[in-house]
Amino acid sequence: MGKSKSAITIIEVIDKESWQKDLDTYEHSVFITPQWIEAVKTNTCLPLYLDFYDSTNKIGKLSGLIINHPKSISRQLYCYSGIAIQNPIRALYNNCYSMLYTFSIRKKINRIVIGSYDQPFSLPIQTTQFFPTERTEFVINLTESIIFGSRFKRNLKKNNASSSSIQKVNHPHTKSDLLSLLLETHAIRQQKKRTKYNPFYLPYWTISSLEKLTKSQNTDIFNTRSLHKVNAAELNIRTATSVFNLLRGADQFAYDNGLPARLGKFMIDYYKERNYKRFNLGGIPSGPDGENLAIFKKSMGAQAITVFGATTNYLIYPYKLLNPLLNLGRRFPDHTLIQFLKKWI
Repeated sequence: MGKSKSAITIIEVIDKESWQKDLDTYEHSVFITPQWIEAVKTNTCLPLYLDFYDSTNKIGKLSGLIINHPKSISRQLYCYSGIAIQNPIRALYNNCYSMLYTFSIRKKINRIVIGSYDQPFSLPIQTTQFFPTERTEFVINLTESIIFGSRFKRNLKKNNASSSSIQKVNHPHTKSDLLSLLLETHAIRQQKKRTKYNPFYLPYWTISSLEKLTKSQNTDIFNTRSLHKVNAAELNIRTATSVFNLLRGADQFAYDNGLPARLGKFMIDYYKERNYKRFNLGGIPSGPDGENLAIFKKSMGAQAITVFGATTNYLIYPYKLLNPLLNLGRRFPDHTLIQFLKKWI
């Protein structure tokens, strides 16, 4: 157990069992839950659980991975989402990140990357030490009436596959079906020249992580079956109040007969009946494939939400000498030379 002291905020490192006890009292991302963090950990990606205090009052929580690069003495803190805070006041929120920066230097962490996956509120990090990033996610508010778009309604009306069954299924028997359908989805999108599709788009998220995650009580798998074959499957990870659609796969039969839409409607009804508040359909890739996905997700009743993360420069020498390159990369992110240098720094 380690603790850094400050007149404003204290960060305490604790074990995951103690850390999780009050997690549901904070509005938080599914990607800071121990179920997720323990699924993606490896020998070089080690879990870190933090609590934030203002005087004697606990005000926030964060988890992530300490990335120990095998060929370097450098250590990076990677968090999939930002700090879960009970009262998201901007000044308090920023103070927590300033303290995280100080804590990281003391722990000889060389860089901090804060993702924005399933971030439950849209509040940018505004401190001098962090450089903001932003993404768009598509979220269905399950506490309100959901209005479906015409595209989604058309897919629901397709009746060629009316004999298909839809169900929530047990994990151990469905992982192979899901992986097979992910490959089929990839092949279909490649045929349409949408080659940026990558189901394992999250950093440090692998097939091995999937194996561990499907054993968690916080995950659900739904599928459709027709003619003794699974045609579409989706994997969701959830907190006590929210759900994130992590993986989806379908074969050509499913796409031709509107099964992804029917499966989506089934899941929306399932979680709405169980009083979940939000169903996050995730973000989109860049390019035409992303534009098409955005239309589909909005048609499902989702709203586009801007979510914020942040990165730092390198915190310790000699790596701080590379900071001008990082700053150049922020100014010209799509430059070919910058893309090449990112692979090395």
